[in-house]
Amino acid sequence: MRPFAFLRPPVLVMGASPLADQVIVGLGRDGCRARRIDREQLAMLKPGRAPLLILADPPGAPDLIADLIECSRNGPHGRHRPTQRLILMHPREPAPPLPMPESADPWRIETFAIRDRAARALLAR
Repeated sequence: MRPFAFLRPPVLVMGASPLADQVIVGLGRDGCRARRIDREQLAMLKPGRAPLLILADPPGAPDLIADLIECSRNGPHGRHRPTQRLILMHPREPAPPLPMPESADPWRIETFAIRDRAARALLAR
């Protein structure tokens, strides 16, 4: 484990069971703490508590992301809200159409095509 890793908030992972489990194991191997959450816990997520959220191919990802963006807009205003990075893992390119956060929203959304990345990794070997 990296020094002082226990001081950083864990990476939160939500999504399909086998994939979410693999993500958590992989992060652990890299010395990162990771914690699995479900949709109900996600609804109670406070801005700044989780700088990185990984959605591992969850059902209804566009609606889920829209809910997260909306919840952050209804949160406390008038003070700096830390950036929260959201990585959506999806089966293959292209990514599903996703709602885009506004510049004032704390979310920064990235996508990760599982099969495309796996194919590139195999070719690189």
